[in-house]
Amino acid sequence: MAAGHRGFVDENGVDRHLGHSSQIDTSDYRRLTYNSAYVPPIRRTWRESFKRIVLNLYNLNFRRVSSLSNVVHTTKYTLITFLPKNLLEQFHRVANLYFLLIIILNFIPAIEAFGKEVSWVPLFCVLSVTAIKDAIEDIRRYRSDRKVNATLCEAYNRIEGQFTRRKWEELYVGDFVRLSCDEVIPADILILESSDPNNNCYIQTSNLDGETTLKLRQVPEDILESREPHAEFFPKQFSGELFYEQPNKTIYEFKGFIEKPDGSHIVLNRNHLLLRGCVLRNTDYVIGMIAYAGYETKSMLNNTGHRAKRSKLERAINAEVVSQFAILFVLCLIGAIMSSLWTGRHINRNIVYFPFTSSNANPSLEGFVRFWTFVIAFQVIIPVSLYITIEIVKICQVVFITWDLDMYHEETERGIQCKALNITEDLGQIEHVFTDKTGTLTENEMIFRCCTISGNNYPHGLEFGSGLIDTQLSLNTMLEGTDYPNHKSKLILDSQLKRELSHPKSSSSFLNDFFINMAVCNTVVVAQRTTSTGGKDGPPEIIYEAESSDEYALVEAARAYGYILLSRSPTLIRLQTPHQGILELDLLHVLEFSPDRKRMSVIVRLNTDGEDPQIVLYTKGADSVIYGLLDYSLSEETSEVTQDLLNKYGRLGLRTLCLTKRVISEDEYQAWAKSHQKAERDLNNRDTLLQESYSNIEKHLQLLGATGIEDRLQSGVPDTIQALREAGIIIWILTGDKKETAINIGYSSKLLEYDTEIVSVHAQSEEQCLSTLTAIYQDRCKGDARGFATESGSSSYMSHTVDMFRNQWFKLKNLSRSEPKGPPLSSSSSSSKAIVIDGDTLALALHDSSRKLFVSICKEFDTVICCRATPLQKAGVVQLYKESGVMTLAIGDGANDVSMIQQANVGIGIAGKEGMQAVLASDFNMARFSYLKKLLLVHGHWCYTRLANLILYFFYKNVMYSVLLFWFQIFNGFSGSVPIDGVNLQIYNLVYTSLPVMVAGTADQDVKATTLLSDSSLYNGGRCSRVYTRSKYWLIMLEAFYQSAVVFFIPYAALYGGAIGLVEFGFIINTIVVIVASLHLAIETLHWTWIHHFFLWGSCLVLFVFNYVYCAINSQQRFLDTYFIMQVISTFPSFWFLLILTPMVALLPRLVGKVLHQDLFPDTVMKARKDEKKKAKSMPIKEDSASGLFEAEISNHQVTPS
Repeated sequence: MAAGHRGFVDENGVDRHLGHSSQIDTSDYRRLTYNSAYVPPIRRTWRESFKRIVLNLYNLNFRRVSSLSNVVHTTKYTLITFLPKNLLEQFHRVANLYFLLIIILNFIPAIEAFGKEVSWVPLFCVLSVTAIKDAIEDIRRYRSDRKVNATLCEAYNRIEGQFTRRKWEELYVGDFVRLSCDEVIPADILILESSDPNNNCYIQTSNLDGETTLKLRQVPEDILESREPHAEFFPKQFSGELFYEQPNKTIYEFKGFIEKPDGSHIVLNRNHLLLRGCVLRNTDYVIGMIAYAGYETKSMLNNTGHRAKRSKLERAINAEVVSQFAILFVLCLIGAIMSSLWTGRHINRNIVYFPFTSSNANPSLEGFVRFWTFVIAFQVIIPVSLYITIEIVKICQVVFITWDLDMYHEETERGIQCKALNITEDLGQIEHVFTDKTGTLTENEMIFRCCTISGNNYPHGLEFGSGLIDTQLSLNTMLEGTDYPNHKSKLILDSQLKRELSHPKSSSSFLNDFFINMAVCNTVVVAQRTTSTGGKDGPPEIIYEAESSDEYALVEAARAYGYILLSRSPTLIRLQTPHQGILELDLLHVLEFSPDRKRMSVIVRLNTDGEDPQIVLYTKGADSVIYGLLDYSLSEETSEVTQDLLNKYGRLGLRTLCLTKRVISEDEYQAWAKSHQKAERDLNNRDTLLQESYSNIEKHLQLLGATGIEDRLQSGVPDTIQALREAGIIIWILTGDKKETAINIGYSSKLLEYDTEIVSVHAQSEEQCLSTLTAIYQDRCKGDARGFATESGSSSYMSHTVDMFRNQWFKLKNLSRSEPKGPPLSSSSSSSKAIVIDGDTLALALHDSSRKLFVSICKEFDTVICCRATPLQKAGVVQLYKESGVMTLAIGDGANDVSMIQQANVGIGIAGKEGMQAVLASDFNMARFSYLKKLLLVHGHWCYTRLANLILYFFYKNVMYSVLLFWFQIFNGFSGSVPIDGVNLQIYNLVYTSLPVMVAGTADQDVKATTLLSDSSLYNGGRCSRVYTRSKYWLIMLEAFYQSAVVFFIPYAALYGGAIGLVEFGFIINTIVVIVASLHLAIETLHWTWIHHFFLWGSCLVLFVFNYVYCAINSQQRFLDTYFIMQVISTFPSFWFLLILTPMVALLPRLVGKVLHQDLFPDTVMKARKDEKKKAKSMPIKEDSASGLFEAEISNHQVTPS
């Protein structure tokens, strides 16, 4: 670009130099021009369809045109905007707006119900607590931002012509930066230079996605070709135009290209981009150019906070709040009507206590005004502090969950982490669990167990008759002859395969190609670590860093047999072989794996001595995909035998992969490479064209063989699954593995039992799928236990396959046990039922025509296994059940589980070996699947029960207090005046009754953790939502009306005609109502600790202390009527008598009902509590003393030292 042209872009995106703006739908790309020569307009016409964004250009005075800097502010507020913005956010809550309306109404003289001086106190307290919390969080963000923005790095100074130290916040898009080893990357940077001889660099992405394995990144190859060999990189000499996609959240994708001055293109992908927040490792330095800065970096775009979820109980609360408003409206309407009638009846009477006279009285107007007076008087019926109380309780619940050492994994030093603070109670209401298999149910520690090559089976100690591993085979027979002595492996070598490989002719056989495929068809990063012995450096040790555990297992197995991957660069692979020495393979292309493709390939040029170079495509993948790509003229003899062995591997629970090769002619490769390059450079339809390009070369494959990799089941998985099933939870397995492997895991994890009826569903069209599902549904409705088979054979009971599974599995169990520890099979009166469906059929079942029928069918089965499922299919199944009103939990450990985890009501990520994307997307994350048992059965049960009882109690105490004021209106002509002092009226919710219920909601226990773990049926109370129901809500509303009547009318009748005034009467009933509410909570508290006693009885003590002090200091004219009132009524014997009698009468129905319920109609929880008491009497246990706040919690949860 000419010096006078700087490509300025105005606010409308118009390039003023070119004088036009594009409106075509191709705005996913942007253009960055730097130091390039002027390009004639004729060459620009093809680019005019793209939106032009010119970034970080310098004019003649070196002033920046772009304002896209690297500064980042994650704060929500400033000093000026904090108060108005925070208040605006808080007043988005309807409850806060409601109480603001109450305050305004109370300042209207004609409507005022009580002292306007204190009416603002509750709302002020709620707003203040929330504002302080938000301010503290924002201050933390501000300090973090200031520290990050002030971090220093080396950036190129165009004036001085050298790299100088500069703050991160002073960087702009288009700046060149120089990064050193172990330095944090300040922005998303395109690599242009590396100190590595192979022009690679390694980054650690743990700050971004939690993964600790090193990732390989590289300088674009064509950039190297455009420079002199070993020439130093100079930013001023770098020329061209960069076209790349708009900022997006996709971490592992990047598309773009560089157009050089000669018109040639350099294709860019994710391997050329260093992301902000990652750390440069094992590389002295790299030089790159900032592509995305500040808020446009992928780390910042993904830092949008956790997706908000609403719990099932919260949705129920909102419905009950509407009911509370309805009750308030009815009370106010009745009061307004009665006030109007009373005014009309007394319109000609001289009543000194009312301001109207016969000349100006208007009953209708009086009724209207009194309606709003009653709204103010009965405002307590709407729980202003309910939501903030629930938030505090949930935070405490989360703290106790994270403190639980039973869910702490010592090996990884990782406990459970809770990211969603507002759905803890949903853990107690789960109906369906959707789980991944690999890394979730299994260890994801892949061990090469067996293989088949050219139809020959190499069992590696596995006996396929029994499914047992031959433990007599020595584990020390591995890695003989390796030049890298410090390597350790669990691999058992196959003696027959070792003998065949030792023969010199093996280098030209299938064996050689098979192991070359294992060694090179991957993306493994190779590093060498120097070993030391006796203070001296020993021989180097090869270290493999693999993103996939499968790839690591295959490369290790290849190394064990002498095919050692020595090094890998973007263009060259060095491989040591048993007979050919070190092979150098030119790496031409890597066709990467994806869950949709279910395969990956590499194209290499083999350079062997004495032979012409040969271009070979090596492919590995799932048999369901590979078999459709085979050239059966080359693989006819081995394909059937290999398929049979694959099925046997699957029945042993092994993960299987097919390995293939294809020799490509030079002409065919050149033609394909040319079209592939066009696909890579296409900006509009790149992904689709690349998939087509992959398919064009991945065909006519020759089958080499297959592998079987063991992935052991995690400890505790069978017991966890059995406990969840006993709790009534339906469990789905959604896996990408083959059917046989998935069914084997079902047996080993106790999802399937010996007498389980298994229906296998397979369909090839939407019509066939619909007819098959219809037939299954009819069969299930008839209760036919024998099953059925359709004419097309699309669905059947896999009797032969299932029998083999049963015989093999239980034979394995019997052979592996010298002494039986219990009955071999726990049979039930009716056998369980399971359905198995493959990915292709699942895609058809999720169509609109079949989805409802599919859900209806699956609800008839105890277990569902989906094999060969894609990520979108997993998410689709979860969404389908979620839409039907089922409470869903999804648990997984890999990137392919993210959609499913985010879709579920509760998403749980396993911190495994497939990265941390599932953890980042989850609501809760933990180290092991077995922790799910205690998380749901104990913490889930407690959280749901506590919150359900808290909410019911909150509604009860508020309605009781409001209706208490309503009864008084009968005796004052429905004037809207209240007998209780305004201060006590306002602090009833905030002080007297909030803290005790908060403690109960945090630490109460209906049954102990050990009981909940031993009796899974106790979970049914939450799963079926039995604790919080509409019937219980309305029942407790009736109880609130009854108790309010008792609290009002018993003191009224007892004190009628005495020397008690209105103010004294108000203090008496206010004291009684607080005592009644506290005793009601005491009756409902099931597990007492000193903290319960302290807050419950302490709140009653605060009631008396506050009122004694309050009445003693109220000598002001405004509050003179309350002066010394509490002291006076304390001298009345009748006050203390009523303080005992009234609560007894008020709470008697609840006490009687509770006793009758426990003795005559006990539920499962009551029975469990009785059993606990019996065990405690017969076997007294000395309880450990606890030094924490909540003894009941600390006994199960210990705080880990910081």
